[in-house]
Amino acid sequence: MDEQFLITGAARGLGLAMTRQLLESGVRISALVRAESDALRDLQARHEGRLDVHVADVSDEASIRQTFGEVAERRGHLDAIINNAVIYLDGSRPVLEEADLSICARTFEVNSVGPLRVAKHGLPLLRKGKRKLLVNVSSEAGSIGDCRRTTEFAYCMSKSALNMGSKLLQNYLAPQGIKVLVLHPGWFNSSGKGPAPISAEQAAVKVLETILKPQPLDGPMYVDPSGKPLPW
Repeated sequence: MDEQFLITGAARGLGLAMTRQLLESGVRISALVRAESDALRDLQARHEGRLDVHVADVSDEASIRQTFGEVAERRGHLDAIINNAVIYLDGSRPVLEEADLSICARTFEVNSVGPLRVAKHGLPLLRKGKRKLLVNVSSEAGSIGDCRRTTEFAYCMSKSALNMGSKLLQNYLAPQGIKVLVLHPGWFNSSGKGPAPISAEQAAVKVLETILKPQPLDGPMYVDPSGKPLPW
């Protein structure tokens, strides 16, 4: 497989696992991260010339613009963009009366608007690629139709907003042959210490199986790790 992907949030967790597995399958990766990691440096050493690491913040448009200038010069095109960068600030899951709603703005900047910034500056390269796939890693937490939660306002609302932004993008990009996929990656241990039943590496296997399948423009958009449609 001789393709070129860009992955945001690639320094750890699911992003790092996807980066590792795609490199092993022959894909060239541009990794966009807020800070470099030892794990990424190790991958660079093992896959010389196939992994470029760009330090940028998806909430800062100037840094995203600069990054894509570097990617354009280095790679020339992209076959897929995977928007995986995320923040979760609802850790204690307080009820509304105790919630710090000031975290909503920062959460939206990264989780909802960040992928739009990446798409905005990445589209010229994606239009030159073959796969023409834009993946926004969302969550079942963004589903309004299947919502059972009573807390986590910032995170859940940010993912619902991401879903809407993705639908708007698909309406715009479908005539150009670009597919937008909104993917719930499942419940997994990002750090290896949580209660989730599978690791980030195991989640990445399932996620990449779905991402790498042919994605028809009129096919489902908002899907679970296996590609099964989720209720918006």
